[in-house]
Amino acid sequence: MKARLVLALAILFPVTVFSAPAGTPTVVKGPHYTVTSWAGPAAGQSTLDVMEALAARYNSLFLFDLSKAPAPWNVVLYANKDDFDAALAGQIATPATDYIYLHYADPTRSVLAAWVPAEGSPVDEVRSLAFQGFFQFLWTFLPHPPAWVETGLATVFWNSHWDGKVLTANPELPFLESLQERWKDKAPDLKALLNAPEGTLDAASGRDLEAWGLAAFLLETSDPTYARLFGSALAALSPTATEEANRAAVVQRFQAAKDLTEAAADIQAFWKAKQGFQARMDQGMALFNAKNFTAAAGSFQSALALRPTDDGALYWAGLTAYEAKDYPGADGLFARVGPKALPPGLLAYARGLTAFALKQNDAAKAWLTQAATEDATAYAKLTAPVLDLIK
Repeated sequence: MKARLVLALAILFPVTVFSAPAGTPTVVKGPHYTVTSWAGPAAGQSTLDVMEALAARYNSLFLFDLSKAPAPWNVVLYANKDDFDAALAGQIATPATDYIYLHYADPTRSVLAAWVPAEGSPVDEVRSLAFQGFFQFLWTFLPHPPAWVETGLATVFWNSHWDGKVLTANPELPFLESLQERWKDKAPDLKALLNAPEGTLDAASGRDLEAWGLAAFLLETSDPTYARLFGSALAALSPTATEEANRAAVVQRFQAAKDLTEAAADIQAFWKAKQGFQARMDQGMALFNAKNFTAAAGSFQSALALRPTDDGALYWAGLTAYEAKDYPGADGLFARVGPKALPPGLLAYARGLTAFALKQNDAAKAWLTQAATEDATAYAKLTAPVLDLIK
């Protein structure tokens, strides 16, 4: 689950002081955001485009009058993590592992700080901007929302995809299995979740998952009662109310529309019906055995969407690509399987056959020889005909 990295600093730091990298930044302005980019104009413009698209997506739920925002939202983009850490050294006690939103009473000084991730970095630029940016957006209009609203929706928005032009919600649900396990035998305590105070829905307790589960359910369920209820609950939130008052207003709207015990059972059933990793794998294997390789590939890819590094899913996806004669695709998938993840010889044999199909004879010979070496009983006879062809 995404960690919440938001600091309210109005009292701690009366003046916003950032250590600036060498050179001159590019300042890019849009209708609602100002991006100060130390990573060049192209990166600044790209970040601005993402943020403007995110603001539209956030506001599709709240319908705020964005023209009444007291100031443009500020984003500072650094060229790398080292520059980011140096700039924020005076603002945070320990280096951040992800982007961070610094919130001040004066909105002109609040800022979302980010950097351009290096290749292979675990930080996803769009997701991190979406998550932290939601707090920046929401607190402008609702300083004290219920905890489940800000935590749940921030995680919903985190699961976003940007293709360079259009922002969309990722249809896959990375936290599905964890939530299913949490609510497997017991429906959520909806009353406690709706009344959870600020700071109690954290990753350590796993209750941030529950906030996401509630918010995503209200957005995705086909039951129109809940769609109306969610809209009514958001409309009940007041910018001048305390968090406790806003929580009470939402609970009142919720209870007026639906019995909480019944609603909790509906939420549990909704998530239980979602297809998890093993169900997707089982479906893929059944389709593979039926030689429906196109459909099998879709099932294995959907399993990988939940567990992108699962060796078994990668192997089966690669095997399916091979049978469909997508040899480059198979090679790429097999290359991602851990070298010790499968029984001895199996991965080397698969890679050898794939290399042979790609006419990469030297690689094919090396892989097939390795397979026969790792398990001569299983692979010596299987590899011999192909090795004879290579000779």
